[in-house]
Amino acid sequence: MPIEWHEAFQEKTQRKGKGGSKRKPKLGDISLSTIPGLRAFANEAMLDVLYFMSPEYHQIMVQLVTHEMNIAVDRVHRFLPAFRGRISLLCHSLGSVIAWDILANQDGVGGVDNSDDDASINLGFAADNDTLFCSYPKLDFYVENCFFIGSPIAVFLMVQNKHNAIDEEYSLPGCDRVFNVFHPFDPAAYRLEPLINRRNVNIEPVVLPTWTGGFRVQYAIQRWLRGGANKLKTIRRNILKRIEKGVKDIGLLDESVNNDIVNGESLEEVDNSDSDDREDDMNVSGISSVSSIVSTTSSSVSHAAVSIRSALNDLGRIDYIIQEREIENQISIYAAMGAHTMYWDCKDLALFLSKNTK
Repeated sequence: MPIEWHEAFQEKTQRKGKGGSKRKPKLGDISLSTIPGLRAFANEAMLDVLYFMSPEYHQIMVQLVTHEMNIAVDRVHRFLPAFRGRISLLCHSLGSVIAWDILANQDGVGGVDNSDDDASINLGFAADNDTLFCSYPKLDFYVENCFFIGSPIAVFLMVQNKHNAIDEEYSLPGCDRVFNVFHPFDPAAYRLEPLINRRNVNIEPVVLPTWTGGFRVQYAIQRWLRGGANKLKTIRRNILKRIEKGVKDIGLLDESVNNDIVNGESLEEVDNSDSDDREDDMNVSGISSVSSIVSTTSSSVSHAAVSIRSALNDLGRIDYIIQEREIENQISIYAAMGAHTMYWDCKDLALFLSKNTK
């Protein structure tokens, strides 16, 4: 069920409604008349972020959203008295930031890794902060899954937590699992996993399969190349191991000299460590742009072989990436203009939601 809070918030902030000649100035009164389309987008979207960070309007926003969510759930129970299903939230853009703020303060306790900072920082945006003091109303229900789509929540958390990492044991008091889903060209979306551990930047987000199953051409090619590269590395490693063993068996390799040269490591291990160093270098450079998150064929760690340790999601992963269409790679700048709103009619996302809300 949709949670409609924006209309009421506009009226409370004097951005919408009727008034006489002595009415208070509204946003439209101070907006320039040029490029009306772009200014309308900025007024409706970007200004909400400023309102959210304002002490007065932050309280109004939190109360409205919590009230509307409680009404929606109550309506379901009134019309379906026998309903005992689980409740999930689908939060887009700033809505994900508001949802995190509300869920993080259901018990009033947050936690971050403060190893480099003596101050105690709460993951709620208004807690322990005199400039953003807020009284959080309680939800009348518990959230099983919270899906963030096109979410800038990672940026808010990074700034609010003074660049401290989120503790691996931290979980949202009002929610069991958090999923962060994004389109690779969405300019407002950010990853959450590297905020838990910086090493996670080298781990690819999980690629969502298409609604018809499988992967698009560019992803299928990447997986094929990665599989081929892994096979070649295995063959090369086995050959080096056999050569080393053969040389040792016929007595041509002095063990003492070998130990001095490789410091007690086998040729295979030395080769692997050098390869890993090169892979780490490639990973750091490969993440420098949004479009290259999944572009490296053999340097990034495959999501199928690793899980992220975090209490935010007991399934092992938080970040999920939607496969872009082939044409979008050729017109990435233009694709980015619509990437932030593409989620609502994305069949791949719909399939992912249905699988994780059973």
